[in-house]
Amino acid sequence: MAHQIIVGPEFVEVVHTGEVRYADRVSALAALKAESVSERLPVLINFLDASLVVGREDREPDDQARVDYMARAIIDQFFCHRGVAMVGISSLDAKPAATAALVRNIPFQVFERREQAVVWLANLG
Repeated sequence: MAHQIIVGPEFVEVVHTGEVRYADRVSALAALKAESVSERLPVLINFLDASLVVGREDREPDDQARVDYMARAIIDQFFCHRGVAMVGISSLDAKPAATAALVRNIPFQVFERREQAVVWLANLG
C-alpha cells in the first residue's frame, strides 16, 4: 500500500496505489490531517490505481477493521464542513465511508470516473 496526498486549490486528493486495506485508509486519513488542509477544502479519495483488500478472510479480518475505519471517520473532525468524493471503488466497498458521511451530514458521492468527481466537488461550493 502507498498513498499520495495532493493539495490543490480546489480540492485535496488522496491517491491510493497497490493493495489497500482498511488500516491503510486510516493511515491515509492521519496523513491527510497532518497536511493542515484548509478547513472547507473538499476531498477526493482516488482508488483508481489501487486494489482493495476487503471481505477476504484469508487476507484481513474484515469486520473489525471496517468498524474501526467507520468509527474513526464518524468521530474525526477533519471531515466537518467538507464534501468527500470517492472514485475507483464500488458503492458496496464505500459503504462504511457513506455511512460515516450520513451520520455526520457530509456531502458524499461515489463516482466511476475521476472527472465526474472533480465536477461534483467543484459544484459543492
